[in-house]
Formats: sequence, structure tokens, C-alpha cells
Amino acid sequence: MGKWIVEMVKKRVILLSVLILVSSLMFIKVSLAKGPLDTPPPTYICYRASTPVVIDGELTEKFWKDTPRMLFRGLADGSSAWFDCYSQMVWDDKYFYIGFWASEPDVVASVGKDAPEPRQKSEWKLTIMEHDPLFMVFIDPDGDGRNYIEIHINAFNRVYDVWLGQGSTSRERQILSVEEDNYHMEWDCPGIRHGVYIYGTLNNSSDTDVGWSAEIAVPWEALKKFTKGSCPPKPTDVWCTHTGWECRPLGINKPRIYWTWPVIGIFCDHQLWRYGKLLFSDKLVGSREY
Repeated sequence: MGKWIVEMVKKRVILLSVLILVSSLMFIKVSLAKGPLDTPPPTYICYRASTPVVIDGELTEKFWKDTPRMLFRGLADGSSAWFDCYSQMVWDDKYFYIGFWASEPDVVASVGKDAPEPRQKSEWKLTIMEHDPLFMVFIDPDGDGRNYIEIHINAFNRVYDVWLGQGSTSRERQILSVEEDNYHMEWDCPGIRHGVYIYGTLNNSSDTDVGWSAEIAVPWEALKKFTKGSCPPKPTDVWCTHTGWECRPLGINKPRIYWTWPVIGIFCDHQLWRYGKLLFSDKLVGSREY
């Protein structure tokens, strides 16, 4: 009888040890689980365009098919986007190019059918931001966390451009100065070129659209004042960027949803420490060395 009790105790001790081990491993796994803020910002390799770029909004140049895509996910939580959407980036000696695509069943825009009077430009820019779905890109030319530009474009091919001296001063929420000495809305990106193409009919909810695309070409000359390094950048230079789609899937003036690259981890586009790394390469898109 005593021997039987000893064996039973041993089995229970072994079982208890196994349970403790399993619990410990589960605890470690949960402890190591990372949220968006714990994930290091990604790196995007920006290759050289292999052919001239026609800025018409259509991503029809052959190299766009070979250019890596920045797939958009939820700005704060990394959730999957409802529609296929992404950005792409390439460069040449004169321009930095950004291509956008979004599969959207109802492409809409409300602001900018007619060009505004110069004195109304700032108010017009704000109206675009407040009302329309937009593609967006933020560029920190030398990756120092200061002096960066923000460009948005709507389906009417109108842009909202501004440069900022400093982003959010809090990593937990957006605290952003919009005073004139920091938020330069009067700035218009000199020499910028941009185009939009609608695969469907704009502002017609009676049919189903395929989506829309856009291209933006930013001259290096326009970025020189914001960088301490080379501009155009040298191969292996690293800048920082954030890009995305400010979507209104329920219609104009309805709540916005932000799908972006990279995921920031909180609801704020101005967390420069979370921007993706932009590594410039002198290799041509689609070349054998690519």
C-alpha cells in the first residue's frame, strides 16, 4: 500500500510540473506578444525608375508592376484594409515619385473641381482635408524627425501640401502645434506634378467603380531646404516616410478611416519616430541586379 501511495504522489508531482511548465510557456508567449508600438518601423527600398514617368495618374509604366508595394493597414491597430490599397515609390535624378492605388466601389470628391483664387488657397486646403477621401504621403528628407512635408491628393487631382517644423510632441497621443511658425500652410510645393485616374465614374453612386490611382512627382529642389544631407539622396541614404489612404467608405462628410504604411500604433499621422525607413538604391526597378 505504501509503495502505491508513493507512485501516485510521484505521478501527481510530474503532472503538476508539466502544468506549471505549460503555464509558464503560455505566459512567456503572451509576454512576448507585440503590439504595433512594439514593432520596429519597416524599411522600404526605393529603386530608380527604369523609364521616364508620365504623370497622368495611371500606373501604366512597366516598372510600376515590379516596384515593391507598401500595403496599407489600420493606422492605429494594424487591422486589414477593407479594399486593396497601397503606395509605391521610385526616384530619378530630378524627382521623387509616389504612386497610389485603391480599389474603391464609389470614388467621390467634393472639393477642387474649379481652381481657387490665390487668397482662398489656405481655406480651400482645409476644406479638402475636412471633407474628401485622400491619398497622403509624409516625407522626412533626412530622417531627423524635424522639417518634413505632408501632401494629400483627392480624386479631383487637387493637392493639400504643407511643411512642418516638428511633429507630435507626445508619443501617446497627437499634440501638434498648428501655429504659423510650425505649420506652414502657406507653402506650396514648388514644381510638384500630380495626376489622378478614375477607373469608373467620379461622384456617381448609381454604378460600381473599380477604384482610382494617383501619381505625385516631388522635385528634389523642393526638398533641399528640409534636408541636411544630399538632395537628391545618394544610394544607401536613409530618409523616413509615412503614406496611406484617408478613406470615407460611407461617403463624403462621413467618419474617416485611415489605412497606412507603416502602422503607427496610435491614431496620429505625426509620430515621426514610427515612420518607415526609406532606403535609396541606385538599382533600376526590374533590372537583373534588382
